[in-house]
Amino acid sequence: MNTIGFALDRGSAVPLYMQLYNHFSALISSGKIQNGEKLPSRRRLMEELKLSKSTVDNAYHLLEKDGFVVSRSRSGFFARSASSLSAYTEEQDFYSNPGIVINMSHQGIDIRSMPTEALSRLFRNYSYDMPSLFSFGHKYGEEELRRAISKALSELHGIEVPYDRIIIGAGTEYLLEQLVHVFPKSTVFGFENPTFARSYVAVRNSAEKVELLNSSPDAFPQQALIESGIDVLYVACDGTFPFNRILSQDQRKFILDWAGMGENRYVIEAAFDSDFCSGAGSALISRDSDHVIYIGTFSRSIASSVKISYMVVPKKIKKLFNNILPYYTCLADRICQQAIAEYIKSGKYLRHTERLKKIYEKKRSLLLSEIDKSPLKKIVKVSNNVGGTYFILTIDKDASENSLRTAAAKNGVKLMPLSSGLISPSSLLPKNSFIMGFGELDDEQIKDAVKRLSEAWAT
Repeated sequence: MNTIGFALDRGSAVPLYMQLYNHFSALISSGKIQNGEKLPSRRRLMEELKLSKSTVDNAYHLLEKDGFVVSRSRSGFFARSASSLSAYTEEQDFYSNPGIVINMSHQGIDIRSMPTEALSRLFRNYSYDMPSLFSFGHKYGEEELRRAISKALSELHGIEVPYDRIIIGAGTEYLLEQLVHVFPKSTVFGFENPTFARSYVAVRNSAEKVELLNSSPDAFPQQALIESGIDVLYVACDGTFPFNRILSQDQRKFILDWAGMGENRYVIEAAFDSDFCSGAGSALISRDSDHVIYIGTFSRSIASSVKISYMVVPKKIKKLFNNILPYYTCLADRICQQAIAEYIKSGKYLRHTERLKKIYEKKRSLLLSEIDKSPLKKIVKVSNNVGGTYFILTIDKDASENSLRTAAAKNGVKLMPLSSGLISPSSLLPKNSFIMGFGELDDEQIKDAVKRLSEAWAT
């Protein structure tokens, strides 16, 4: 950005830093400052606008907090016009577009296959038979559920962990926020870039230091991790969002070796879609329970509205929870915890996840078959098709990502670009790549989605 083109109104009731914030946020939102474009340096703004350092810092820090800019060490601030972290970006218009009839979200699940009847019956039974559940429960969650999770992890993934190292929480974000507080303030948390924004924001809002590792769809950034100052690394080995990538055994070994090189190094292993990935590898925690924090949720396997997640923590971390968070409270509904525990103990949960995996495999095959029969076949490439509820589609066409997404939206299809997971600009992502989610779609919707995208992109 060569010119500032802005005059402050020093007689206005609006603080100077807010005037500066409003000016740049409007330019970024309108596209006049393009994504990735460098903003004026703080020194330049101070000199040309006669501002104090604190005024400029306040404006830029607010822009960064709201997702309009990202900072790069020793390089400055860069515009971020399409961030999933900001409530002010144009992406929201796509999400609320009344013309959208098909939502190809990566988070979509087959709601028709959810065990609503069985769980409703359990909810009713516990509500009537155990009125004590309306009082406070154990700070780390119901013992019955923690024992049931221990059993489920063994049956599904061969992970053997004692129930007393499991902590239940009201959602993954809540657990991550609490986890950050048990580490020293100097701890550096690390994420791949792009990443799952909700987990990143939960950590960023609580931690003082967060470092990003630019990553690609087919490789974990090993050298970047070695050169980083990261102490606690967040990673998903199976179904990494947004790449839907499965790490090789060598890559898993590398991460564990890295963690083992420092006494206070840890890995947060996110396992949100591992139940549905084909060819999923052995969990990191099954190899090293002293340096791995395993985190999972029931929102993907039971229902999105079930905000019950869990962490399996090393003994040392559990002691820190006891000492540093003595008043930690489990906010997850006790009746819901008991119902899920009983559902797992009955054996129905295992059968349910196996059935869901087959359903998603069938949907994936249908979507791929429809693409193969459509005009899209000539202009698209499918990658990272390893299971779960989505894969990556790259469009070989002389068009911008935004124009392709706009065309899809005008034809009634909501798509998330691969770049939406970026926290900071990166050149490692393939151009014009989108997440093709199919979890919540039925067969007719899948066929309709391909037809609509063919009309939007191949005509």
